[in-house]
Amino acid sequence: ALSGVPLVIDGERRAAILCAHPDPRFFTRAHAALLRRISSFASQALTTLALSMQTRLLNAVIDGSSSGFAVADAHRPEKPLIFVNKAFEELTGYSADEVLGQNCRLLSAEPSDSEERSRLRKTVERNGSGRFLLRNVRKSGEPFWNELPLFPVRNADGVTEYLVATQTDASDRVAANEERERAREQEVIAQLASGIAH
Repeated sequence: ALSGVPLVIDGERRAAILCAHPDPRFFTRAHAALLRRISSFASQALTTLALSMQTRLLNAVIDGSSSGFAVADAHRPEKPLIFVNKAFEELTGYSADEVLGQNCRLLSAEPSDSEERSRLRKTVERNGSGRFLLRNVRKSGEPFWNELPLFPVRNADGVTEYLVATQTDASDRVAANEERERAREQEVIAQLASGIAH
């Protein structure tokens, strides 16, 4: 006799539990009901294990990332931070204990009327996504340019639960661009001066 039930993991039949017995008439309805209960428990345990492994992997990736990660609670009007990784702490000089529960604007050195800050504010208000380049300041008072991609994390119903921002120090890139722009301006001025002299 052979009796079996599927194991459903993440809504899909991925495996099965099979029971065999030498007596062809051994299995009863009670055995089948017990097997279904065992299958349900096993499916839950395997789903939990898979989620636990995925969570450990994601935690390791985020903790090991060279980019700062900041997660805000999208349900609350102030969008307080509920998680930051080690790279965020190194980038900003603030410990997690100092920033959790606060809005990320504590880092801002961007003028309140700047176009970029206004664009960020509107995106955060509507729980949207975007990429921003902002003037920020570390806890030490040292300014830096922050490249900040922002994106929402939604639940199964499509409701935004969290806003996630990754943060990278873009100061060297901004300085290099500014230097190139200054060199171009000087070249144009030199060409104009040369034309006037002739």
